[in-house]
Amino acid sequence: MHIQVPLFSVVIPAYNRAEFLPQVLETVLAQTYTNFELLLIDDGSTDNTPQLMQQWMQRDSRIRYYRKANEERSIARNTGFALAKGKYVVFHDSDDWMLPHHLATLAHAIAQNPDVCFFTTKFVLQTETGILESEINHLPAGRYDYRLFLSGNPVGIFVCVKKECPDIHLFPPQFNFCEDWIFHLLNYQHRALLLIDEVTNIVVVHKNRSMTKHSNVIAGRIAATQFILNQISLSSQEQTILWGNTYRFCAIHSYLAGYYSSSIRYILLAIRKLGISASQVALLCKILLSRRVVLWLKRLWLGSKPTQE
Repeated sequence: MHIQVPLFSVVIPAYNRAEFLPQVLETVLAQTYTNFELLLIDDGSTDNTPQLMQQWMQRDSRIRYYRKANEERSIARNTGFALAKGKYVVFHDSDDWMLPHHLATLAHAIAQNPDVCFFTTKFVLQTETGILESEINHLPAGRYDYRLFLSGNPVGIFVCVKKECPDIHLFPPQFNFCEDWIFHLLNYQHRALLLIDEVTNIVVVHKNRSMTKHSNVIAGRIAATQFILNQISLSSQEQTILWGNTYRFCAIHSYLAGYYSSSIRYILLAIRKLGISASQVALLCKILLSRRVVLWLKRLWLGSKPTQE
């Protein structure tokens, strides 16, 4: 009997995401393009994810569930890649939504560009106050290399990978923050990423996202930058851009975490690397003039004044 090989394997790592998974799975199963499998890699969840997934597997035969010991999301994604039966692996997160035409959009682009190994689409952010555009939505469609990612990761995890493509750099197992950024920078040294001009995914912004854990985010970004520089050869100018944007990133997250002295130090380092620009000055002013920082500086100043007798 002939068994049809799916064009896509949608790989979703999950750890204690039973609260989010039903809506995520609904958006995947609602795809207009139906030749796919869905691999849910349970990274040792302690909630009711196993029971939930048993119910969903009974509902749709395209769902495959694999439970493993907790080793964090890089290894979970790599496990999904190894288990995937599809010709292309579509990475997705356990709290984000696919729009119904996501896989159809990818399938059309693959047919038109058989030489490409990496594809991505555009996305929006769903916040408590409404829909926000993402950075990548302002870029024209086309092929991009690693230089797109010197300033950060506008793509996120939304990448479709041709599985038979040789010499793919999978996610570094020692990183569980910025691992997708590292993935992009390492893979597009000699290959292109094709950006498709369609919004097909929604990032759901909520308080439990890893990006809200600011101390981990800052340490992870600095470690990832150092790792990248040890793995690939960049020009001195590219290294300056890489570090400058890392310092800018750390300034923002230090401010959000309440580390005001660190935030000011990082933005000054960013200006030193990237030069003075309107956006850099605007960020510095925002940090310095925010009510929280003004109060902090006031307390610092009063605390340093000599006591009057």
